Amino acid sequence: MSKDFQREVIETREEVMAAMRATCPSKEFGAALILGTVWLHVIEVRIRKTNNLEERRSLTNEFNRGRDAIGNGIRALQTVGHTSGETPAEQEPRRALS
Repeated sequence: MSKDFQREVIETREEVMAAMRATCPSKEFGAALILGTVWLHVIEVRIRKTNNLEERRSLTNEFNRGRDAIGNGIRALQTVGHTSGETPAEQEPRRALS
């Protein structure tokens, strides 16, 4: 079964950006999601270029773990965003007044 890793990376990147627009993650958490997405791009390129089946298998497992970790981060962002019941635009004025 051949997977389209490039398509998965693009979809993951779009999900990360949508989640970050919908919520206001901390600098560290947002940076970790972005760096994780960049690392998925790196792994995808390495998978595409390798001819060694053992290396491809190892990279595929690393890709899947990274994608799952980013997915967990996205779900965490969405959970935090839904529990507050406010949009980021509504949260900003309150922070400025505090």
